Amino acid sequence: MGILGIQYALSPDSVLVQSDIRWSPEIHQSLKKKFESLSLRTYGIKNLKRDIATEYPCLKDITIRYSSSLKSTVHLLGWRPIVRIRSSVPTTKEYVVCESNMILSKDSFNNETLHALPVITIVGGDFEEKRVESEFINMALNLHPSMFENYTISWHSKTQICFEDLKNPITIIADSLSVHDRERFDYVQRIYRSEEKYKNGMKADIRLKDSLVCTPGAKQSL
Repeated sequence: MGILGIQYALSPDSVLVQSDIRWSPEIHQSLKKKFESLSLRTYGIKNLKRDIATEYPCLKDITIRYSSSLKSTVHLLGWRPIVRIRSSVPTTKEYVVCESNMILSKDSFNNETLHALPVITIVGGDFEEKRVESEFINMALNLHPSMFENYTISWHSKTQICFEDLKNPITIIADSLSVHDRERFDYVQRIYRSEEKYKNGMKADIRLKDSLVCTPGAKQSL
């Protein structure tokens, strides 16, 4: 008898719910109560996934295993979080970009998970529109981890992305294409170290295809 047949045939005496450790306690407890109250044998796994995922978009997959003692273990897998995004106004407005282009409320995750994620700030009043732009999502999912280690990142638009160096007085302006060109970022760093005129700060525009535009001056957010 296949797994679907077992799910229909058995009515477990007890249900053990094992959920994604990255979820918030509220999500975990809510899903635990949900599954403990369900009559699992009346559900096909396909319908179960569809119905639960509609209510809990943080849920990626469900696996149910039965033991001979009529006990069931429900494994709940969530979407993997990649980066936390927040609005510059107000700063309390936050989401999490997850794998497969999923954007979830920060309330889906526990504090430990949130604090471990890199952050991108979206600048401007049209935060809700910018956070779903395809260029923004692509950058959030594909930006090299070292960029978050070395810069504070703010998204103004797909043609203006600001990188503030965490160690040196350097501001780098990129667009949605040049943002992935790590060689250009490295070249800016070499220029800063080799040119005395930039010792008090430098702004570098790397958006032009064939050249860099570097100007001296104190680092400042745009």
